[in-house]
Amino acid sequence: MSSLLKELGVLIFSAGEEIEKKAAEFKAKREERFKEFDEKVNTAKEDIKTKYGGQFGKVKDRLNDFVSGLGMATKEEIKELRDLVKAIDAKLESMGKKEP
Repeated sequence: MSSLLKELGVLIFSAGEEIEKKAAEFKAKREERFKEFDEKVNTAKEDIKTKYGGQFGKVKDRLNDFVSGLGMATKEEIKELRDLVKAIDAKLESMGKKEP
């Protein structure tokens, strides 16, 4: 019985070592695949920038013109309104502090 337990212990220990080796291999492969994927993504981004870089600005301007034609506020207009509200709020707070 004790020899069986000893053999089983050695077997389990060696299986643990094999599992650790496989885990290290999988980790190395995963890191390599991630680097390859990252390189592919970066090259694709660069290709898109070189092919269509100037056109994105034109499309954005056209879209802003279209949105403003519909009567919707653009991001710049919303930012401007927020800044105005903050300025008015600051003035009101300063007026409120002067009264007491």
